[in-house]
This record gives sequence, structure tokens and C-alpha cells, in this order.
Amino acid sequence: MLERLSIQDFALIRQLDLHTEMGLTVISGETGAGKSIFLGALSYLSGLRANREVVRKGSSRALVEAEFSEASGLLDSELLASLALSEEELSDKRLILSREVDKNGHSTSRINGRMVSLSLLREVAAPLLAIHAQHEQLRLYDPQEQARVLDRYLGERVAPVLERWKNLRRFRLEGMKELKDLGMNPEERKRQTELLRYQLEEIHSADFKPGEVEALSERFRLLSAAERVQEEVLEAAALLNSEEEGQPAVRHLLGKAAGTLKQSAAASRRLAEIQVRLQTMAEETGFLAGELRDLGSSLMEKRQESEAVNARLDVWDKLRAKYGESEEEIAEFRVKAEKRLADLEAGESRFINLRGELLEKEKEAESCAAELTELRRKASEELSKKISVKLRELNMPEVRFTIDIQPVLRGTPAYWSENGRDRISFLIAANRGEDLLPLAKIASGGESSRVLLAIKSILADSEGIPVLIFDEIDSGISGVSAGKVGLSLKELAHGRQVFAVSHMAQIVSLADHHLYVHKEMCGERTETRLDVLDEAERRHELARLLTGRKDDQQALELAANLRSEARELDV
Repeated sequence: MLERLSIQDFALIRQLDLHTEMGLTVISGETGAGKSIFLGALSYLSGLRANREVVRKGSSRALVEAEFSEASGLLDSELLASLALSEEELSDKRLILSREVDKNGHSTSRINGRMVSLSLLREVAAPLLAIHAQHEQLRLYDPQEQARVLDRYLGERVAPVLERWKNLRRFRLEGMKELKDLGMNPEERKRQTELLRYQLEEIHSADFKPGEVEALSERFRLLSAAERVQEEVLEAAALLNSEEEGQPAVRHLLGKAAGTLKQSAAASRRLAEIQVRLQTMAEETGFLAGELRDLGSSLMEKRQESEAVNARLDVWDKLRAKYGESEEEIAEFRVKAEKRLADLEAGESRFINLRGELLEKEKEAESCAAELTELRRKASEELSKKISVKLRELNMPEVRFTIDIQPVLRGTPAYWSENGRDRISFLIAANRGEDLLPLAKIASGGESSRVLLAIKSILADSEGIPVLIFDEIDSGISGVSAGKVGLSLKELAHGRQVFAVSHMAQIVSLADHHLYVHKEMCGERTETRLDVLDEAERRHELARLLTGRKDDQQALELAANLRSEARELDV
């Protein structure tokens, strides 16, 4: 069950911490008070695409967190294994699902504090929480959705057969594409073969080893620095020991200065010392120039290596521009190109063999489609009866409901649809004497609401989802029908949690718990609040729903009677 719900900085909700209980919980409030915000927050836990607009103005992020008890036991073994729960977590069976959305629209999903992908969060939430919004009534008119409802009712009975059909369909689609390619004219086959050979030869001749590109890039950076040093060394050597444009080198100038002072050195001890030092400096400068030249020569070798590394990286850049951004992508391209080349070279032989395989798979598909049809026919009878019974309980005493299954015609696009070769239609006659017609053609808003409730009630029992949320399932319903819907919701809430947004007093009065959504001014900001109502507060809210005035005495008396009748049902 859902034990705790926390919402922070989500739209108009600044902070909400709600502890929930088993049974039927209704959510009511004035139009525009924020009931949709509350449901929207829960939808984010079910994998709704992130939207930065949900972040409360002035906040950096929005957070929704829900804690479920006895939850991990509802997940299949494969899904449970992907969560990598500890022994303590497995024994506790508690799961905490959270979703954070920042002001840039980026979202982060977590399960028990561990970061997970949105797809994994969606998979985990599916068996724990089901939200049924108003637009589902429109979806229910779609034949594809009707087919999905029937298959959901079948559950594990149909799952392996449907998976086998999808695999056969996938094989056919890929095979037909390959046949088309194999059946190309000889000129086109030759052109593609030559291109693939050229591409593979280019990749093979480059012969890049795993990790080589990274190593080359690092080596190039080091060698680039050596190249710069070499240029500076050779320039220094030239200044010391070579003559440019008639300008004498430093060594020659020092030697000349020493020679000039040679005659005068005998006359002065000081001049003699200077002359000797100049001569020594001239000789040392020559030695330094020689060392710099030697060093420059060794650096020249590194420069040549740099050119070789750079040339190798140029080859990589050409490969990357043609075949993929990474070593992995280029390797993947090579594998596909090799397979494609092999297929083309196989030519006519592969064409004949593949055509034979497709014919064999067609026979399998026929058998699989027939098995799907048989399963669905049996299930359609069961489900039709259950929906009919449920609709009569919901104040449609003369209703006739059936699920019609017709074969899809060969040659039409739907013949190879994802869900088999059955055209499934929900047919209904709401009143005696009327013909059975498709649901979309005759059902009113109130009738559609009740059909949806009937279906969700039956599927909830078969799927075992512990938390169900209905957004205005009472749309288009009033009077006795509203009371029947309320009783159905209350029955559905036995052994699970059902949350229902409602404006109907007949439904609200039957709830085990009542949440009231309203807006308040906090300083200069509007906030959406959610209060848990006690018995007296519930009567005032019922009065408001009945008359629009929460303190109307007659409405309060009627509200008290409704609550008294509801409590009698609980006894």
C-alpha cells in the first residue's frame, strides 16, 4: 500500500506530507483549487515526461516521493533483480519511489535512494500505482485500446503467445526488407558491393587497436611541446654561433674583443684578467652552441615522430567522419558492413533461402494468430459477462455489452499488426430495444464513465494493483447512478487503496477518508493545501457540494444523513 506521499515545490504546492490509509479516499475542493496538481504529482512517479513548468516559482527543483509497503513482492523476479536490493530491503519489502525535476526541466529518478532510469521507475511504478484520468474515456473508444484491455485481462495467458507473434512479425519485416535488397538489379548490387569493399578495406588497413586513439592523442600533445622547444633551441644556437645578414655571431664578437685586448693585457693586470675571461667566454659560447645544435638534432627526431603521430590521427579523423564518432561505433559499422557484404555476395542463393524461411514463418504466424484469436474469444465471453454485470450494478439495468472479434482481411495493413490478426470492438446497447453498436457511437459521457469504471474494477482484481486513482470518474453522472458508482468504488477499495477526485456528494459521503484541496494566501504567494477532514468538517464539505453553501442547515442535515447511511454500510 501507499503509506506516505511527500510533495515539495510542485506547482502551487510548497510542502505536502500525507500519510495514507487503506480503503476509499475521496478528494474534493473548489474548481481550480489544485486537485489536478495533486494527481499530476503522482503522475510524475508513474513516468510522466518532465516539464520545468511544474517547479514552483522561485524554487530550484520540485520533488515527489512515495513510500510503498509490501511492494517488492509485487514485482516480477527479473524486475526485482534489476533493482539490486539488499537483503534487508528485500525482507522489508518497502520501496520508496522519488522523482526530482529541476528548473531546467531535467529530472532524476530514484528507488530507495538509488538513482535509476526513468524507464525503470515507470516499470516499477506500473504494478504499484494506476492513475485513471478523464481522457481515458476517449482512449477507450479506440479499437487498439480495446484490444489492449482484452489482452490485459488475459494477462499471462496471452503474454507468451503475443510475444511469439511479435517476434514472427519482426522477422518478417526484416526479412522482407532483406529480400527487397537481395532482389535488386545487378548494377545496383555491384555498386553496393564495391562500396562496401572499399569501406571495409579502409577500416582494415587503418588497423586501429583498442585504446590506440587515446594513446596517440596524449602522445601528440607531448610531442607538440617538444616541437616548440626544438625551434627555440635552434634559434638560440644560431644566435651564438652563426652569422645572419652580415651580423657577426656572439662567439665571434667575444673572440674579437679578446684579440683586441691581447696587446694591451701586458700593461695592466686588470686588462689581462678581462682578456682571459673574454677568451674563455668565446670558447664556452662555442661549446654551448654545439650542445644546442646536438639537442636540436635529437628534438628533430621527435618532430618527425610528431608528424607521424599527426598523420595517424588524420587517418582516424577521416574514419570518424565516415563511419562513427567512437571506436565502438566504427566497430559496429564494420560488423554490419561485413554482414551486408556477405549477404550481397551470397546473392541469389540467399534470396532463395530467405524466401523459403519466410514461407515457413508465415505458417507459424498463421498458427500463432489462430491461437491468439482462440484465447481472445474465450476471454471476450468472460470479460463481456463481467462488464455487463458490473454495468447493471452501476444503474444500467438494461445494458447489453459484448466484445466482438472479427478477422483482419489478408492484404490489408492491419494483417501484420503488432497485436495479431483480430479486429476487436466493444459493442454496447444501453437500453432495451437498441442495437449493439460500437461504444464510441452511442455512449454518453456518463455511460462511458461507468464502462471505464467497470473495466478498471475488473482489471484491478486480475492485475492485483494495490493503489488506484480515479480523476472524476463520476463525470456525466448524477442521482442514483452517482450513488451506484460510489458503492462500486467502495467495493473496489476492499483490500486496496482507491483515491477518487469527485464533486458528487453521493460518492464523497461513502468514502472512508476525505481530503480537501484548497488555496491559501501565504504572504504574497498562493499555495495549494490539502487537509484531512474530520467528521464535522466532512459534513460541511458535503453541504457545500450539495448546495454550494457549507453552512446551509438543511444541507448539513442531509449531509449528516448521508454519512449515517455510509457508516451503516461499514458495519
